[in-house]
This record gives sequence, structure tokens and C-alpha cells, in this order.
Amino acid sequence: MRGSVVPRLLRVSQVMAALAFWVAAITLMVPGATILAQPRFTVPLIVSDGTDADTASFGIAPGVNFCIQQTDSVNGLLEDFLPPAPPGGIFDTRFIWPRTGSNLVCFDQGSPNDFRPFTSAAQKDTFRVKNQLGVGTAMILSWPANLSTRFTQLTLRYFDASAGQNVNIDMLTNTTANVTDAGDPATATIYSSGVVIPVVPPPTPTLVSPPTGATGQPTSVSLRWNVSSTAQTYHVQLSTDSNFTVLQINDSTLTDTTRALSGLAFSTKYYWRVRAKLGTAASSFSGRFNFTTQFQPPGAPTLVSPSNGQTSVPTSTTLSWNAVSGAVTYRVQVATSSNFTSGIIVDDSTQTTLSRNIGPLQNGTQYFWRVNASNPGGAGLYSTVSNFTTVVALPAAPGLTSPPDGALNITLSPTLAWNSTPTAVTYRLQVARDSLFTTLVADDSTITTTSRQVGPLLPITLYYWRVRAKNAAGSGPYSARFGFTTTAAPPAPFLILPLDSATRVSNTPTMTWQRIASATGYHLQIAVDPAFTTLIVNDSTILDSVKTVSPLPYGARLLWRVRSRNTSGASAFSSARAFTVMLEPPAMPVQIAPGNNATNVAVTLILRWSNTSLASGYHLQIARDTLMTNIFLSDTTVSDSIVNVQVAPSTAYFWRVRGINTEYTYGQFSPIRRFTTGNVVPAVPVVIGPLDGAINVSRTPRMQWSASPGASSYRAQVSLNSSFTQIVSEDTILTTTTFLPGLLEPLTPYYWRVRAKGTLGSSAYCATQRFTTGTLIVSVEDEGSTQPAGFVLHQNYPNPFNPTTTIAFDISTDAVVALRVYDLLGREIQTLVNEEMPAGTYTVRWNGQNDSGQPVPSGMYFVRMTAVAGQKSIVAVQKMLLLK
Repeated sequence: MRGSVVPRLLRVSQVMAALAFWVAAITLMVPGATILAQPRFTVPLIVSDGTDADTASFGIAPGVNFCIQQTDSVNGLLEDFLPPAPPGGIFDTRFIWPRTGSNLVCFDQGSPNDFRPFTSAAQKDTFRVKNQLGVGTAMILSWPANLSTRFTQLTLRYFDASAGQNVNIDMLTNTTANVTDAGDPATATIYSSGVVIPVVPPPTPTLVSPPTGATGQPTSVSLRWNVSSTAQTYHVQLSTDSNFTVLQINDSTLTDTTRALSGLAFSTKYYWRVRAKLGTAASSFSGRFNFTTQFQPPGAPTLVSPSNGQTSVPTSTTLSWNAVSGAVTYRVQVATSSNFTSGIIVDDSTQTTLSRNIGPLQNGTQYFWRVNASNPGGAGLYSTVSNFTTVVALPAAPGLTSPPDGALNITLSPTLAWNSTPTAVTYRLQVARDSLFTTLVADDSTITTTSRQVGPLLPITLYYWRVRAKNAAGSGPYSARFGFTTTAAPPAPFLILPLDSATRVSNTPTMTWQRIASATGYHLQIAVDPAFTTLIVNDSTILDSVKTVSPLPYGARLLWRVRSRNTSGASAFSSARAFTVMLEPPAMPVQIAPGNNATNVAVTLILRWSNTSLASGYHLQIARDTLMTNIFLSDTTVSDSIVNVQVAPSTAYFWRVRGINTEYTYGQFSPIRRFTTGNVVPAVPVVIGPLDGAINVSRTPRMQWSASPGASSYRAQVSLNSSFTQIVSEDTILTTTTFLPGLLEPLTPYYWRVRAKGTLGSSAYCATQRFTTGTLIVSVEDEGSTQPAGFVLHQNYPNPFNPTTTIAFDISTDAVVALRVYDLLGREIQTLVNEEMPAGTYTVRWNGQNDSGQPVPSGMYFVRMTAVAGQKSIVAVQKMLLLK
């Protein structure tokens, strides 16, 4: 048992002079004598009064055979002794013992002075702690939060004198306790008892796999062992020496019974072992296992022969490659596909030499091949893929098909045909006048198809022909010799249309020529040059003497000719004729205004469309029907893309336009669009007020005029001068006959005017009206001529309002009327009316401002009306709520 004291330099100001004693009894219950062989356990107990603190530690030391070991030279106790008495009044914590003359005394709850040997787990080790403390002062006890790692039970107990009962605190679930000496200090006793968890090492694990002595293990492998019943963690060691002096793995953090390894060296022997841990206690290491990793797979071979891309390789050949270090066998693959998924010819994994004979292979075929090496460690990577092509055989003689041998009446430009020959690359055709082919009329060795047109040949003449094939190996034998006799050819036709040197010919002309009775077809050519080397049309499939061609280039000068043909052959071409194609017609214009189905269009009509490329002018049509038969205007002299036309009002019209080029060739008409004209321009508005010369007009006047027939909107202006160059207020889109220009200056002359706007334009402005403002910022309006029955101030509307409200009032006789606005404190805000007025009903608008023109804040306001008529005086008040 250990006690320690740290003297405190600060005095507790609240500590009383008298000493209060409280006793803490700490009990350690030890389950079995094996605990004596374990490390010492100490628990710090911190005692504080909130200002100063001190610490005492208690626990068990190795080798003790009594619950408390007295100090002597034999046992060498590691505990501290009772410290000397502290200076008076200084905060102090210490262990004290009841036996006189003993530094340390062991006692239990039943017999405090029972100093006896430690013999069983039922014995308890109990101590008291003395503290200097003022009477009634609270003490704070605290201890570590992780006591559950060493104890199964540890309880703090003290006697509460004021309550007359024991108080138990679980030190494993709590970390603090407050103790107040409310009664006799001698009765403030604190006890603690607990049971120490025995730290017994877990059983040694048993290794499972890889089994000891295992070989050929992969370089990524998992170690496995059996569970140790009480283990919390496991400690694995891996080494390349059996003494584990140099460790590749030293992992003590494992919570499972497996450990994955990766990146091990090839062909290496490894040793491994495991031990289990419970807290700080560990079992002995398991027996030592060893395993050996696999051989390192060999590298990829380098191919030698045939070289990559080699051609004309014999159909039976030898493949060879370079040796690979560590290789035991080689695998050779040969295929007709580069990915070796199909066409496998050879797949031999038993090769122990550096070459492999293959064949016979197919002639003229491309093959792909590769090699990899293997050893006990596995198969290495394949070499790069190489390819070669076998030699081809001489091609066989082709079989002739058309015309058949001995054929008569063959055209003068016949097409000779034969069967294809396997492995042939090209064919050689010979046509001769004799059977020995000494007088050749055709000798072509570049043919890649199985037909060839020859001629023109002589009419009524016997010809002989033959063919042979050729490939990389050379030329094969000639075919059998065939003969045929030609027939007479038809005459050349006479050209009809277009005429020679014709101009402005359509770009899709119909070409016409003489019909030849003996002809079965015709060949038409149109070219840009007299030699007919640059052809635009070259059609030999025409069966009639008429052909429409399209499209020819606009403005081009071209030449054309025709020849006839029949089964005997083709005639000579006719003499050539020239013609010039028309210029390109302009593109179709895009109509812009008026829009399709536009209404209320002005009678002074403006038609607009987009400028069209190639157009030198335009053809404009306006009609009164959708079929454009009732023509109102048809003008081919229009030179611009905008036209002014005067049309009738309230009438539906239809219009379209097309371009004209310099050859007076018309383009395509635009789509037909419809529009309807409107009525007349609206009349000039008639002014209602303020009239010319009006004075003392409200600073927030209302400008009014009569409605104009045909008007859709109005434009009103207020200016400081009659020329309206100093406009102070304007609205161009008024839809009513009233204009509110806003707040004007007091006692200032102004000018105003208005005009109407309709679909066909705007009227003139009305005559300019001059008026002079007064000083009030109101608008008072007489609401009618009916004389009211009395004096009434009506509720304003709207209410609440923002920012303007209307106030109505009635006066039944002529009177001097004052209308003023006040706030909740009775302060006058603004005078709205203060003048003599005739009997009638009136409305006044208040814009939420004071007499200075400044907006007033939100809130409750009062409007007060006083009316004095003769000897009679009337007062009325209404509430108004301004919300912003």
C-alpha cells in the first residue's frame, strides 16, 4: 500500500481552524494467491475542496504475503510511509493507522486492528485516509475512469451522520464523489472495497496453415491459427531465419485468427509463429512453422524465326525462339486469328527445345504465333505476337464463260467474262485475229475482275480470246481458246434539241436526237471541253431517243453528242453541238412585314422582304383572293425589297413576291400571306381638365380628356414650357382617359397635352393647356351635383392602405372646410383642405406624406374634418392605418 502527499502552498480561505476528520476505507478483494505474482496495482485517490487538492495511492506490490507489508530490510517494501504532520492549516491528505508505533497497519471492517497474513480471497485490505478539513466543507473525491480494466468491483462507502445511513458509490461507473461533513467529524468515515481481476495469460494458439514444411506457396498467402479461449489480441512474427532475429512481419494488433501476407519473395523459406495476449499478459509463442514460396515464373521468350511480317514462308517450316532463364517447358500456339480465340492450328505445351516444326499449312495464308515458358512456379507471359504469310501456289487456268465459243453477231464492243480462280491476284486477257495470238488487238495483264470490255472491233470479223491468272507465285496456264464473230454496227444519230449554240437552256434540259431503227440503245455524253475529257453526263444505258438530264451547272457553256448501239456494237459518236445553260434564278424571298394574318394594318402599306441573292429585281403581286386571281397589283419593275402601296381600309389582301435575274429568269414565288387593313386614325382627344388658364391647381393634379374612337392608347405630357422641351412627366401607354403626373412644384405654371393612338397611327396633340399649381398636395373632386343631407366624414378607402388612400366627405351647405391629418400623439401631419366650398360630396387623396413632402412611417393616423357654416360648426374624425 502506497501513500503520497504533495504539500500545497495555497491556504484554503474557507477552511476553519478546527480539524474535521473523515476516514476512507479502501478494500481490495483478491481472488486467489496467484495475484501475488502479478504486477503492482495502484489507484490514485484525489481529494479536493474545490481549491486545493492532494493525492493518495493504494494498491498491491509484488511479493507481499500480508495484506499490508511492514517496512523491513528483508522484504524491501516499495510503499511510501506516512508523511510528517503538515504545517497548521495547510490542506493535507495521508494514510493513517490506528496501531501505535506501526507505520502501516492492515485491518478489516470487523476488526480494524487485525494485522494478519494474506491467506484467502475473502480477506479485505482496508485503509483510512485523513484530511484536514473545515467542518461542513464539501470534499471532492476523484479517481481514474478505467478502473474496470483491473477490478471487478470497487466500492466507495461512507457514513452520512446527518442521514444516519451508509452511502455506496460504484467506483467503476463513477469518477467523482462529493462528501460533506455535516455532523461529528469523528463519524465521517469513508470505506472502499473491491475485487482484483486476475491477469492470467491466455492459452498458446495452435498453428493451422500453411502447414509446416509446405512448398510452392504463392507470394500472397494467409496465415491461420486456432482461437485462444481468453485472448484479446494475437502477436504474429514472420522471419526468413528460424531464430526470428530479423523479422519481416511483427504484428501484435490482430484481433482475428488470420493474417494476410503479400509481396513475399519467390523461392524463399519463411518461419512463422503466434502468441495470444490478454491485456498486458501474453502466452508463450506457438511452435514454429515454415513454408517455402513458389518458383518465380519465367519471363516471356523472344521470337526469332520466321521474322514478324515475313512473306512467302514455306507451307512446312520451323518456328524458333530464344531461351528463357528458369524455363522447363515452352508452349507454342499458331492460329489464323491474332487473338488466338479461333483458327488454332498448333497448341503444344510440351516443348523442351527452342524450336517447333509445323506444316503443311495453307498456301497464301497469314498465320499468327506466340510462345510462353513454364516452370514449377507457373506459366510466364506470352511473347509478343508475330505473323507470317505462306507462299502461294500458281493459280489454275480460268474457265471462259461469255461469249461462248463460236458465238455469232457479237457486238463490236463486247464484254468478255470468265470464272474466278482461287489465289488469283490479276488476270491477263488476250484477243487476236488469229488462233496463234500473233496478231493481238487486246493484251491486258492488269485486270483484277473477271470481265473486260474490248473494242470497238471490226464488224463481221472472227476473233480469238483467252485468259490466264497471276499471283505472287507467278502466272498460271492459259485457259482454252474461244472464238466469236462480230456483226455490223448501227449508224450515228442526228442531234435535234437543244439547237447548236442555243442559250438560256434549262439546267434540266431534255436532250432529243434521231431515232435509229437498228439501234437497241444510245450513249449520251455532255462535256465542258470539245475533246470530251471532262464529262458531266456519260450515260450509256439510254433506251430511247429522249433523255432529261439534271442538274447542269448554271451559266455553263457545254457540248453534247450521242452514239447508237446494238448487239453488233456501238456506232461512232455524232458531231458535237454546243449550248449555254441559263443563269441561276434568284432564291425565294422571305417576307418580313406585314406578318401573316396581320390585322389593323395601315392603309399606307409598307411591304418588306429579304434581299435575295442573284436577284436584279422583284415581281410583286397583291390580290383580293387566296388563289391570286383577283389581282390588285402585279409589278415586275420593283428594284428594292421594300415597297409603299396605298390600299383600301378594312379590306383583306393577299401578297407574294419572287426574284428576277438579269436574264429575266424568275425565281420561285414566296408563300402567299394575308393581311387586313384597319380603320381610320383616331380623333384628337377633347380636354376635360385642368383647362387652359386654370390656377390654384392641386400639386397632384388629375389630367382628364374624352375618349377618342379607334384609340387603343394615349400619350400625355406635362412640361415647364409650351414647346415641351422641358417635360417633367410623360406616359406613352395610357389605356384610360386619366393621367396622374405625380407631385408638381407649388405656384408654378405648367403646360400639358394629350394625343390618341390607334392601329393606323396617332392623332395630332390636343391644344396645349396652361395651368398654375397652388400650394396643396391633394386632389379634391366634386363627386356629383346631388346635395347631401348633412355634414359627413366617410371612412377612408382602402384602409389599411399603401401608399395612397381616398377620403370622402359631404357638406349640405356652403361652408369653410378644413381637413387635416394627425398622428397618435396629436401632432398635425398635413393639411389636405382649408377653403370655402359649396355644398356637395367630395373626395380627397392623401399620399402618405407630410406638409414637407416627406413620406411618413407606418402606423395609425387620424383625419379630422371641421366645417363652419354661418353660426354652425361641425367636427368629425376617422382612423386610418398606413402599412408599408
